[in-house]
Amino acid sequence: MRTDDFIVTIAYFSIPIQILVSLYRYPRLHSMPWTILVLVILFALFVFLCGAGHLLKCLGMGETKAFIVVNAITAIISLSTALYLLPITPFLMSSLDHNIQELVKLNEETEDSKRKLMTFMAFLCHEIRNPLFIITSTISFLEENPDDIEASGSMSLIKQSADLMLRLVNDVLDISRLESGKLELEKHDFDLHQTIEGATTSARAHIRERHGKNTEGDNGEPVVGFRSHVDPEVPRLVHGDQVRVLQVCLNLLSNAVKFTESGFIDFRVSVCDYEDSLLNDHISDCSSTAMDFVMSSAPSEDVTDDATLLLDEAESGKKDKSRRSLSNPDLTVLKIRVEDTGCGIPAEQTSRIFRPYCMAKLSEYRQYGGTGLGLAIVSKLASIMNGSITVRSSVGIGSVFEAYLVVERASLSASFEMSDNISLSSTSIEALDPLPQLPTGFSNSQHIESSQNVIRVAPKRSASLPRMTITKFDYPTGEAVVLVVDDNSMNRKLLTRMLKSFGLECQEACNGQEAIDVMLRSRNKTGDKRDPQIVFVLMDLSMPVMGGCEATRLIRQYGMEVPIMALTAAAIEEGREGAMAAGVTDFGTKPILRDELNLKCVRFISQTHPPYAKLELLT
Repeated sequence: MRTDDFIVTIAYFSIPIQILVSLYRYPRLHSMPWTILVLVILFALFVFLCGAGHLLKCLGMGETKAFIVVNAITAIISLSTALYLLPITPFLMSSLDHNIQELVKLNEETEDSKRKLMTFMAFLCHEIRNPLFIITSTISFLEENPDDIEASGSMSLIKQSADLMLRLVNDVLDISRLESGKLELEKHDFDLHQTIEGATTSARAHIRERHGKNTEGDNGEPVVGFRSHVDPEVPRLVHGDQVRVLQVCLNLLSNAVKFTESGFIDFRVSVCDYEDSLLNDHISDCSSTAMDFVMSSAPSEDVTDDATLLLDEAESGKKDKSRRSLSNPDLTVLKIRVEDTGCGIPAEQTSRIFRPYCMAKLSEYRQYGGTGLGLAIVSKLASIMNGSITVRSSVGIGSVFEAYLVVERASLSASFEMSDNISLSSTSIEALDPLPQLPTGFSNSQHIESSQNVIRVAPKRSASLPRMTITKFDYPTGEAVVLVVDDNSMNRKLLTRMLKSFGLECQEACNGQEAIDVMLRSRNKTGDKRDPQIVFVLMDLSMPVMGGCEATRLIRQYGMEVPIMALTAAAIEEGREGAMAAGVTDFGTKPILRDELNLKCVRFISQTHPPYAKLELLT
């Protein structure tokens, strides 16, 4: 046999072998349409028979009976392949063309998403650099003029800039956790009416800030009126994630304020049937006739709670029949409705308003402000709370957003009623900072009675709000010490200063090993593993010598059950999971606000030392 004949023969046999091996090694190929699978097998068989015939011919067996049989079979298979291929060729070409178009479209969408993401990142960098400039410049000015009488105003600038940066970072972290499915709800019993009041207060402040001096028109009425109403059937005390419910309300209201230059914003909270809420489409449009209403004048901010909607009067006249799920009476569906007379949303854009990073131009971020993630966050939060969100809008007339959130009936005794004087005691414009939650252990009326001295309350207020109330601690010297563990001396200094303002004593450690040494010495002094001198630990995770997770793991191995709160600037879910697996009691991210840290101290220290906690109102 000549060399070239040998090579041709090997090639003939290798082709079908490669095809069959590929079908065996890649099971996903079995899911291809059976028409294509049959074609592949016929082609492999055809090539194999061609190779067999060529081999017989090269061996001098071209006139034998075996060659004739192989040649005949080859002819039959080749004809069958050709006839089989004839009708499916258009289908194959059409499928190939369709797949190419899909790949091109997918590539274009990917490139568009990348461009929008880069636009968002450019905006975010700009928005972060601005407050950073204010902070650094103001601090430099204060250092040069320590006795300046305008120092308080300068500090206010620093705080506002820091709050802005924190909100920007929180928005990005929230959407990243929601997109990856790693955001978990933190449920507890909370006062829903208080939460709603906080959202309305923030919305009014946002309107005043956005419109500045132009808060009144020529007729003396507000340029943008605001009114709110809570249906009497909305329960006061519910079980759910208070922070996320507040975030949904704030984001919807912020969106309305952002796009409303005149007219009104109407905020209503009610309850609806659980089964009915599941039937709502994610997005629904309406024509201009469906939203055909005329405003003779903008409603005043002082509109009473009984004010009826000018839009959808028929819908507003309906009375909900049932307020609980037929299958689970412990579930309540909140209907959060925000109506505005803003610019409206074009029909072709309604499909993208709930997507993150959907603004294509930097000018859009400049024009409307914010991160553009608010509605995307609302949509994701509604989904993980087993709810939904709908929008009806008409260009030039306004929009109506309705979010449905599923919460549970509170587990506390029905006889427990929150006082009408308990109210939200923080003020922020469009802020998403966590609201105070009840300390742990409030599972029954007995615990409530024994823990009354650590509930934070503030008197009801109207226009001007007091600062956040702070719980002060009054312990004998050495009775209860908080251990601050951080390799950054500035962080230790700041945390210690905050803790001392609560009336707490502090000890410091710059790494995990030092923390363990302090804990062991503290335990040996008391001689009681269950009641260590160190009653609370703030533990950084990333430290030299020994990190926070390893230190926590060893502390637990020594049998010390002191509450440990991990604090880190790396707000990633993997870090949280690792810390919780190591044995930390709670997890927080830097920067932690003073009122939030106070709440954590109340929550954990009062469990072992409740008699010495006392309430102090800071106004």
